[in-house]
Amino acid sequence: FTTTAPLQPNYEVLVAKVTNVSATEGAVDVRVSRANWFPSLQVFDVNSTITLPTTPTVFKPNTVSYNDGFSYSIPDGEITFNESGNYTFAIQFNATPSASNKNIYFYAEENTGSGWVIKRYSARSRNLTNTTRDQTLFSAVVKFAAGTQTRHYVWADATVTLDSTDLPGTTIVTGK
Repeated sequence: FTTTAPLQPNYEVLVAKVTNVSATEGAVDVRVSRANWFPSLQVFDVNSTITLPTTPTVFKPNTVSYNDGFSYSIPDGEITFNESGNYTFAIQFNATPSASNKNIYFYAEENTGSGWVIKRYSARSRNLTNTTRDQTLFSAVVKFAAGTQTRHYVWADATVTLDSTDLPGTTIVTGK
């Protein structure tokens, strides 16, 4: 027993509560409960500009600024969920197209152990204005089982560059 809460990814568990204290007897109510824990992962690419590919390509941010409850593979761009639960994803870009009416596209794949499949309802696109930087945000709330892996595809239909310097906290991709 301790009164000091552990650091995440460990979590505090209430195992007992003293219900009666006296000079001759005492009582302890024993029960186990789990406190809420909110794992989060923040990854980004520190390059000042990135040119998006024109074919679907796994986006592989190369810097982890915070990781509590996930496994993230920089070479593969894969996120593994260590705990089951509902997660909020926010994918954020500052995109500038080289020509008018160009698009940036996104979708996610999931691997639950039987191979990679496109995550249903994950596809998004954004039409961009010629040579105008536009901050684009794709977000979703998704339930994942422990051990599930995801990876995220990003591409454009023409030359589109991403500029990370003006994003809040210079963050390109976040998952929480």
